[in-house]
Amino acid sequence: MYQPAWLLAGADPPPAVCYPLAFQGQTTLLASPPGVGKSQLLIALALAAAEGRDLFSTRKVRSPREVLYLGLDSNWVDYANSFESQATGLGLTSPLTSSTTNPYLESLNDLPICFTFHSPALEADGLEKLANNAPISPDLIIIDVLRRAHNLQENDDQHMSMLMDRLSRLARDAKGKNFGRAVVFAHHTAKAALDGRPGVYGSRGSSVIVGSADIVAEIYRKRLVGDTHKLLKLYFHKGRGRSFPESLLYSMQWERDRPWMVLELADEHDPANATDPVGILKSVISAGGSYTWQQLLSLTHLDTKSLAKARDALGLVKDNGKWRLPASEDGGQS
Repeated sequence: MYQPAWLLAGADPPPAVCYPLAFQGQTTLLASPPGVGKSQLLIALALAAAEGRDLFSTRKVRSPREVLYLGLDSNWVDYANSFESQATGLGLTSPLTSSTTNPYLESLNDLPICFTFHSPALEADGLEKLANNAPISPDLIIIDVLRRAHNLQENDDQHMSMLMDRLSRLARDAKGKNFGRAVVFAHHTAKAALDGRPGVYGSRGSSVIVGSADIVAEIYRKRLVGDTHKLLKLYFHKGRGRSFPESLLYSMQWERDRPWMVLELADEHDPANATDPVGILKSVISAGGSYTWQQLLSLTHLDTKSLAKARDALGLVKDNGKWRLPASEDGGQS
């Protein structure tokens, strides 16, 4: 397996493009089951790198980095809406707009980000050509998701060895960049573990994909808090030559019918993130409204017995098949 020269020599690792997911000359695998929030985290990563921030930080710690984002896991409208929502949450007014340099590249006004939904054929030299044709010289390439960027067999070790070697060379052999560029790619795990533990080693395809990446991280949904607030956990399984926290808890908050979303670090001990069933149920239902039993099970991620105990502790009232807080606790609603 390829070992970078700095690691063999015992030297310090190259600098971060955007801590803790993107580093010059290294590849990062970001895994999760479908629908958990990989794309939203990668968009947050792109915006942070382009502003010179670390992920989940508001402080600029380096000069802006140029980003090429390959959005292959959804349609253009979904990506555009997600970029707009997070840009608005950051106080930016930088919607995606067409680039005059390349017909299939889009760019964010005032930020060095280029977006494309053109599949680059990673098994050939498609990504190199795509990067060379971009109106920027990317310090960070984001591939969302890996399986849509090649035509190889993901279960074939030889095919995936060839693919991962190409990504490694793309990261370390960046013309004009002393330490190379960062390459971050999303990859699906088969499904979440039943007990909620990370399951990256049950990911799609050959184990070579996980084994060859320099950094392996995984996200999974911890729980919903209401219907516009999601708690997630970012786990670090491997960081070649680097030290990481075991995990980071972060939140994703948004507003319905508005282009607004914020991703930020969360405090496990914050009352709003309470882990006891009563606190979880109260955080869901205190926003007002009423919910069916099935809706409460889905929103709280509690089992039936724990939810029933929390319901009784809060004294919820059943009205027309839906549960709500008693009038004295919900502002007098009937």
